[in-house]
Amino acid sequence: MTDLDEADVALPRRRGRRRAAITLTVVALLLVGAFACAGAWFEGWVGDHPAKPAAAPACPATPSSTLTPADVTVNVYNTTSHKGLAGETASRLRDLGYLVATVSNDPLHQVVAGTAVVRYGPSGAEAARVASSLVRGATLHRDGRPDSSVDLVIGAKFTGLSNTAAATATAGC
Repeated sequence: MTDLDEADVALPRRRGRRRAAITLTVVALLLVGAFACAGAWFEGWVGDHPAKPAAAPACPATPSSTLTPADVTVNVYNTTSHKGLAGETASRLRDLGYLVATVSNDPLHQVVAGTAVVRYGPSGAEAARVASSLVRGATLHRDGRPDSSVDLVIGAKFTGLSNTAAATATAGC
């Protein structure tokens, strides 16, 4: 009869250990999944900040008039780890006569692998051509902004403004 009592006690202990092991396994898997989701969001693989902007057409439509640098409003954004790069570039643009509105890190948190991306709206196509002539290899990306301002988004391969930075709107395409 003593053996029977010990057998009755051992079964609940085994069930309790098994339940604890299952619970710890589930908790561990949930933690791994949460860290994987957080890492994917941080790297830009998921969420509302795409890793790369979509490819843009080679050039916007040819404008009927030519803009001067004083007619172009540029927002300068940095996507690199080089601190102050947007500020240095904005200062150089001001020296060339461009109107610089905003200088900051990219608010869209995009990764630009090339030299630069010029973002513009429908009314800023000509200004985008002028801005794209500032950086050799810059790509154009049309967005839905209502004004004619452009964003010069500095990328990882940016080495500075081109030697022909004071070029007219007909250059760069």
